[in-house]
Amino acid sequence: MPALIDPPDQRMLLDGTLTWLRANASFFDPPQEDELLDVAPEDIRPERSRKAFGELGLALRLAKRCESIAEHDDLRWLSRTWVETARRRRIFFDMRRRIHLVPLLTVACACLAAHGHPVEEAVASLQNVLHRHFIDRSESSAWNKVDLKYYLDLAGVRHEFPSDEMLARTSTLTRLPALPWATNYDWYGLTHLVFHLTDFGRRDLAPLLGGPVDSIREYAGIALAICLARQDWDLTAELLITRLCLGVRGEPLDREAVRALVENQHAEGFMPGREWMASAIPEGDASARFFDVYHPTLLVLFLICSDLALQ
Repeated sequence: MPALIDPPDQRMLLDGTLTWLRANASFFDPPQEDELLDVAPEDIRPERSRKAFGELGLALRLAKRCESIAEHDDLRWLSRTWVETARRRRIFFDMRRRIHLVPLLTVACACLAAHGHPVEEAVASLQNVLHRHFIDRSESSAWNKVDLKYYLDLAGVRHEFPSDEMLARTSTLTRLPALPWATNYDWYGLTHLVFHLTDFGRRDLAPLLGGPVDSIREYAGIALAICLARQDWDLTAELLITRLCLGVRGEPLDREAVRALVENQHAEGFMPGREWMASAIPEGDASARFFDVYHPTLLVLFLICSDLALQ
């Protein structure tokens, strides 16, 4: 398929994104897990630095698929730093009891394996947790199940989640909420279901749903137009990736959305978040700015990698 992002725009987006990620790598630093001993393990929950660290790992995992950029100096540095940080921070410490961290640690296991650093002890601990028949038997949405199942499969952990076909057909992909009433949360559910059920575009969604996906493509297109009008760059990027995963490439709406991302990339290389666009970040609050903009910035890398991988 032809490229969605023209080469000059791709280079500008990629260089800016990687420059910003490298300059702000310290903000992706998770807690030193083996020093958190004054809180009951069962009460330790994900917080934003752990989430940011895991999401950086996911973006770098996708970049590993793209030979044309995989050797970029900044990508190599970020990947090496991410792996070293995972080891230094002992992110898998006491995983069997820190039950609320299991989804994020499953992602980390899958990402480390993709970087050629599988952690057999961590995989064994995950398997121990799954053998308790809790994680894969708790009541949760198809979205949450699909997300966790995808990374458990990548990590090689056995589980009892339903098949992808059953999860797809019981998800909101078969009955998407009416657009006038849909929330951002609904649209994030749509994007994540498509990302993981299609393996970021490598797998056809239609057989899983038992029918064509034309209505989902159209729905994602209208949602994209709405988010573009709102200048919500986070969901704009997610929906662009969703459309790529569904086989849409190069339509005028998608190219207009790419043009808007290129024009709104900050001179420092980050993609503004919702708080930035609303001028709601206190001046000088570097942490607040980071946690507003890091996710849309990572999604630019996701978008570039998805575009390259599906050409």
